[in-house]
Amino acid sequence: MTARTSLFNRGIYTSTIRRYRLGAVLYFIILALTTVFPILFSVDPNRYHLGRDLSLILQDAYYAFPLICSYVVPTVVALLVYRFLHSKKTAIFVHSLPVSRTANYLSTLAAAFTLMAIPVIVDALLLMLLAVCGYGALFTVVDCMIWMGTNLLSLFLMFSVATFASALTGNSFAMVGINVLLHFIGLILAGGISAFSRLFLYGYQETNRLLHLAEGWNFGFYIGQFHNYFNGEFSIPFAWSTLFIMLALAVVLYVLAWVLYRRRRLEVAEDVAGYRVLNPIFKYMLTLIAASAAFLLAAETLVNGLWLTVVLVLIVSAVTYFATEMVLKKNLKIWKSYKGYLVFLAAFSAFICFFAFTSVFGFETRIPDLEEIESVSVTENSWYEVGRHVDHEEVKKIALELHRDMLKDEMRYTMQWQAKDRSNSMVLVYQLKNGTTITRRYLMSEAKLCDTMDALYAWREYKMQNIELFYEAIGEFRVVDFGAVSIKEQDEVDGLIQALTADLLELDYTESTGHIGNDVWQTSLHIEYKPENGEEEEYRVYNVHQVINANYRNTIAWLVSHGYENELMNREGHDLTVLTWEQWKTYLQNQEEIGYVNSKLTYVATQVAVEEPKTITDIPGAVRITSPAEKEAIRSLVINTPVRYVPDQEYAYCVCYVDDGGYVHPIAAFYDDASGISQYSK
Repeated sequence: MTARTSLFNRGIYTSTIRRYRLGAVLYFIILALTTVFPILFSVDPNRYHLGRDLSLILQDAYYAFPLICSYVVPTVVALLVYRFLHSKKTAIFVHSLPVSRTANYLSTLAAAFTLMAIPVIVDALLLMLLAVCGYGALFTVVDCMIWMGTNLLSLFLMFSVATFASALTGNSFAMVGINVLLHFIGLILAGGISAFSRLFLYGYQETNRLLHLAEGWNFGFYIGQFHNYFNGEFSIPFAWSTLFIMLALAVVLYVLAWVLYRRRRLEVAEDVAGYRVLNPIFKYMLTLIAASAAFLLAAETLVNGLWLTVVLVLIVSAVTYFATEMVLKKNLKIWKSYKGYLVFLAAFSAFICFFAFTSVFGFETRIPDLEEIESVSVTENSWYEVGRHVDHEEVKKIALELHRDMLKDEMRYTMQWQAKDRSNSMVLVYQLKNGTTITRRYLMSEAKLCDTMDALYAWREYKMQNIELFYEAIGEFRVVDFGAVSIKEQDEVDGLIQALTADLLELDYTESTGHIGNDVWQTSLHIEYKPENGEEEEYRVYNVHQVINANYRNTIAWLVSHGYENELMNREGHDLTVLTWEQWKTYLQNQEEIGYVNSKLTYVATQVAVEEPKTITDIPGAVRITSPAEKEAIRSLVINTPVRYVPDQEYAYCVCYVDDGGYVHPIAAFYDDASGISQYSK
């Protein structure tokens, strides 16, 4: 090709625009159909009112779809304008022109920007025209400029990745795949590392730090933050420095694409890899992703299926490796490359062993010293959120003791998904004095969890930071609701809160929370309050939700003394029944079977007008209590009989009620007949 000193060629620029101008017109039509026309023909500016102080054009309905288009359009445009990189005929023709590669690249780049930007700008001008011609109360010219700027920014960033992907390959299909991979490679790596850590590292707690970091530097997620920032739905901070860094990264990709293009040979057009050095990178990267995905999926789903997991990984990795080799070499003579596959297996096995047997540089075994800890958070059953930190010395000691006990556990030497009878988890978060954080999550039995939480609940300092009624910034309590009752008198509200506070400070964990689910009597108190600083946000609900059970003696005594006894368990109009735990389990099983049959018959009934059969309303062997005096006695027994949860022990008796539809619901459960309730089960 004849070299020229000019950096721009007008002929390349105009011919590219002329060739693909219909695509730009189509892009404009799509934008207009999703913004201008819906506003013009369906929104009456004299009657339309926004629910919030937001611009109409920046709401999702008019903002999200054009933004999605700005993600897709750059890939399509790159496939079209960089055809000379992916087609041998086009490559030979274009590079025979007396134009330097630099001029060809810059001219094509400018033409691509023009094709993408003009539809956005014209659509934004039409929106501005609407803003000054009657729609100014719904959106302004500035809002239209924000809409335009966000879309142009997205096009600029996304097209940089598509351009770089085009320079890496000579195949159009491979370009699309590489483009997608470049956008998500950070998320894939972060997710893979997190998944392997969760599977193998004993005590690992997913904090999403790597994923959040990968998202923060992903062009697509960053543009999404612009959307959230300007439409006011989320408090997303905006930083000019981050914007400039993103623009600089895009410029770097454009420059790298130019450097690769200048060194590119014509004969690689239509090859998957634009450079020979990329062949092993593509091959091993795809094989690693496929093998990792197969391993993680199998390990999470095939419990005790270790050998099946190994076989699946071998099959998936071999198929991916040799298929990629075949595509790169464009022939079927690929079996001689088996040595490379064996090297991959050795490296992948070493990678797995690193996570499984090395403790990853002491991650599993590290326990901070008491003197290092500034504060600690201990939370039950928390996957993604942690509790509030406590700086009390005894709480720190309990956390360290639990940590040491868990490291002695035999489960440390097994894969995490092989845990048996470990349906509960506890998260420890140490905030160290040097500013670092150590987070661990351990699966444990109910008995171990209850023992630990009881030890923590023995300290008022822990309760004050982990019970919502105490740690919320409450200035004044307003209303307490439970059931159909609403207590609004300030004296009564204050008296009830005092009784509830006394119970919460007195009870231990297994009494206050019970760890009881729905089989022990409980009722919910919804407490509305004013914030401590007196400033109420418009869209925030200021209330505390507190569940009480029969152990809350002060609270129940206050409610009974103030005439709310019947509302505590509002079942006066229904029959009651007492049955053994075995009878209740049998009934539940029958209900599931009947429910399945009914679902089948319900479908038939809609077709042939057959009446659906009634659900059973009685339990064989159980006594129905219909006498008002006996029902009152059972209600009093349920509300006033304290229950302590006993891990791994089944209930002895259940108290239920039968509603108007014949369905049976549990009210309370007892572990033995010491309460005197057994007289009703005979």
